[in-house]
Amino acid sequence: MIDFLKTAGGKETTPHPGGNVSIVPAKPPDLETAKKPFRKYTQKIADMKKKATALVIKDETTDKEATEMLAQIATIQKAMKLKKKGVSERSDIAPALKVVAGVKALVLSFSKPLDIITKSLKSRKGTYSYQVELKRRADVKKAQDAQTKLQAKLDKQAEKEEVKPVTMPAMVVPKKPEPVRTETGSSSTRYQWTYEITDWSKVKREHLEAIGKAAEKMAPDEKNHPVLNKVFKPMVDAGIRKVAGVRIYEKPIVSVRGA
Repeated sequence: MIDFLKTAGGKETTPHPGGNVSIVPAKPPDLETAKKPFRKYTQKIADMKKKATALVIKDETTDKEATEMLAQIATIQKAMKLKKKGVSERSDIAPALKVVAGVKALVLSFSKPLDIITKSLKSRKGTYSYQVELKRRADVKKAQDAQTKLQAKLDKQAEKEEVKPVTMPAMVVPKKPEPVRTETGSSSTRYQWTYEITDWSKVKREHLEAIGKAAEKMAPDEKNHPVLNKVFKPMVDAGIRKVAGVRIYEKPIVSVRGA
């Protein structure tokens, strides 16, 4: 029987019908070899960073370009994650902790710039999408106001002429934008009301007291924001839009799906 522990340290001779056979130990895992499948991402990430920095999202075309880049990044990150998992699970590499750690460090060095690019693109894309949405809402309100004004005029005329009033047909409301789709994925934007403390000196005493009471009921290792959420989030959810010392605003949240 072959002792694989001994084999790992050198050659071992075992009986064989045709004579003694030398078993050569497997080549130890090599970090550079393990890193090789990831090298192709270096230039891709550099190109993406350059392109993303120069991109100004101002219309449907550039919005689609941003979606294309975000989808590509999502696909790359997914591929790197699978490759990293493959290295960790390979029987010939897994025992070499230094190799696995080296690969993980390399993937992390790639992931960080990709995360920065993603955050920047999502922020700019969210700002553009919100501007489009605000214009859509303004157009809806303008059309509704015009229809209400015209309906009032028709009702007044009908009353004057003592005839049955004419009801205006339902207004055609501008549709909300569909998800942006490209060959490599898609993106969509939703809007969520949230808040931030802008001036503690202006926060009402009753709100400060509520924060204090909420803090007493929470574990000491919890962060501050859950305490604030217990006080201000219910206000925001209830539709309150003005609170002293607090900015309440709509935040665009961009979601991306890669291929």
